[in-house]
Amino acid sequence: MVLFDKRRFQRIPVDFEVDVFSQTKVPLGKAKAIDMSASGIGLKSKLSFSFRNGIEIFISFKLPDGTFLDKVRAEVRGIEKLEDGFLLKLRFTEIKVLDIIASYLEKMSSK
Repeated sequence: MVLFDKRRFQRIPVDFEVDVFSQTKVPLGKAKAIDMSASGIGLKSKLSFSFRNGIEIFISFKLPDGTFLDKVRAEVRGIEKLEDGFLLKLRFTEIKVLDIIASYLEKMSSK
């Protein structure tokens, strides 16, 4: 029996702070990035905003290599309840960001 991973892109563990904004770019607070792939990011959060699957939000963060991504559009693809908050699963929806993230991840995997 062969098992297939549903993910198109490998996720790597990360640990940096992310600023989260509503659909109208109103600041909601901070979250912690815990994993990232070429197409999305996982955020651990305690924010009280009512996130729902399918809504778009904006996030800003600095990659460990110093690249700053400001108010990147992302779609909420999943929400998981945790003991101390929840996990937001986001998919990037801007092509230029996908290229920057893919380039960063490629550099990281070659190290």
